[in-house]
Amino acid sequence: MCCDMKPLKPANIMILLFLVLLLASSQGYCQFFSAPKQGGSLFGNVIGPSGLNTQGARYAPIEGATVTIKSPNHTTETVTDYTGGFQFANLPAGEYSVMINKPGYGPYVEKVEVKEGGIHKMSNISLIPGGGLSTAAGVIVPDTVYVAFAKMDDSKYASQTTMWKKGAIMQGADPFALEGNNPQAVDRGVNPYDQGSQISAYDNSLMTIDPKDASKLDYIKLDGRPTWLQFNVAGTKLYVATDQNYVLIYDVLANNILIGSISVPSMATDMALSPDGNFLFISYSTGGVMVVDTRSHSPVNNIELPPISDGSLAYPADVEVSRDGMRIYVALSSATSGEVVCIDAYSKQPVGSCMVGAQPVGMALSPDGSRLYVANKNSADVAVVSTSPVSLISRNRVGVSPTKVAVTPDGRKIFVSCAGSNEVTVLSSMGSAVANINVGSEPMGIAVTSDGTRCYVANKGDGTVSVIDVNANYVIKTTRAQPHSQPFGVAIKP
Repeated sequence: MCCDMKPLKPANIMILLFLVLLLASSQGYCQFFSAPKQGGSLFGNVIGPSGLNTQGARYAPIEGATVTIKSPNHTTETVTDYTGGFQFANLPAGEYSVMINKPGYGPYVEKVEVKEGGIHKMSNISLIPGGGLSTAAGVIVPDTVYVAFAKMDDSKYASQTTMWKKGAIMQGADPFALEGNNPQAVDRGVNPYDQGSQISAYDNSLMTIDPKDASKLDYIKLDGRPTWLQFNVAGTKLYVATDQNYVLIYDVLANNILIGSISVPSMATDMALSPDGNFLFISYSTGGVMVVDTRSHSPVNNIELPPISDGSLAYPADVEVSRDGMRIYVALSSATSGEVVCIDAYSKQPVGSCMVGAQPVGMALSPDGSRLYVANKNSADVAVVSTSPVSLISRNRVGVSPTKVAVTPDGRKIFVSCAGSNEVTVLSSMGSAVANINVGSEPMGIAVTSDGTRCYVANKGDGTVSVIDVNANYVIKTTRAQPHSQPFGVAIKP
C-alpha cells in the first residue's frame, strides 16, 4: 500500500525553489572568497614641481605620466590619473622594473618585488624636471673633467654683503658654503669660450673638459641647480647633487643622459662612495647621512649623527669613506667650531671623534687612508687628522676661507681651494705650506687627475675653471667665464 502524496501548493514550490537557489548562490559565494589569490598588486602616486621652470615650485600630483612595468615574462603600462595615481592588479609574482616618464621631467626608474597575494605601495614618487643632452663621444674617456655650473640666484644672498677676514667670518655667512659675497652686477654677455666659436651655454649645466685639450668644452643641460658631483667606481655613472633636495643620476656611457634621481631629506652637502661602489653616502643639511644602494638607487639606511661635543649647533658638511669601507667620516660644522666623527659602517654608531677648526666644510683622505685633511673655513686652516685612532695631528694656516681639498695620487701634495683669498694653497703630506697659487675669484670645487699631473679648480666668483700644473704649482689655463652661472663641484672620470 503506497502512501498518499499530496501535491505541493504553488506557494510551497516557490519557497523550495528559493531555498535551492539561495544554497547554490551561497556555495558559489563562499567558493569565490575562499579561492586562493592569484598574483599581487602594485599601486602608487606620482608628484613633481607644479612649475617646470619655477625654482621652488610646490609639488603637486602629475597627471598623464606613463608608468611601465617590466619583468622577464611580463610587460604592461598605464598612465596616472588626475590624482597622480596608478595601479596594476593580478601581477605574476616576481621582480619588476618600474619606469615612469612624463615630457618635461627626467625619467624615474626603480626595481620592486611583487609577492604572491601581496600589495606593494609606492608613495609620492617625485619626478624631477630635466633631461639629457647628447654631448661629444669624446667625453667618456678617462680623466674627462666634469664641472657643475649653477644659475646665479640673487634671491639666495644675504641682504648684507658677507665680509671675509683672515681667520674669521662676520655675520651673514651661508652655513652650507654654497654662497659667498653678493655677485657683481655685470652681464658677462655672449661667451665664445675657448673653441673660437659662438656657443650659447645653459645657465644650469655640467661642463665637460677634454683631458688632452682644456680648450675643448661641452655642456650637458640641467634644469636644477647642480652643486656637488660624484662618479661611480667604473666611471659609467655620475651622481649630481642639486640645491632642490635631490641627486640626479647620469649614464656617462650613453651620452650623459639622465636615467634616474634620488630624493634627499634636505639639501645635499656632499657625497662619497664605498670602495666596492655598492653604496653612496649623501650628507644633508638637516643633520644626517643617507645610505643609498647604487644597484637599485634606493635608500637603505639613514645615519643619525650625534651632536657636536662642545654643544654647538652643527650640520654635516662633508662625508668620506675609509679605504676598506668599514668607517665613515663626517665633518660636523658650526660657525665657531667643528668636529670629525667616525661612524662604524655596519653598526652605524660613532666609534671615534676629534675636534678640528671652525666650520669644516671640506675633507679628503690620503691614498693610504691613514690621514684625513680637513678644511676649516672660519679658522682659515687645514687640520691633519689621524684615522687610527681618530686624533688631531696638527692644524696648518692656509689662505682665507678654505673650502675643498684634493690630494694627489701619491699623497705628496694637498691642494686646498681658498674662497676668500682667491688662491689655492698647496701643502705637504704633513701639512706644511708648499705654495700659494693665484686662481680665479672664490675657488670652490677642486680635483686632481688620476695621473697626478693636473688640478682643476672651479672659481665660483667669476664663472671660470683654472687648470693647474701639479708639478710646477702654476696655472696653465683658465676657461672663459660662463654667462650667468657659477661653478661648484668638480669630478674627474675614472
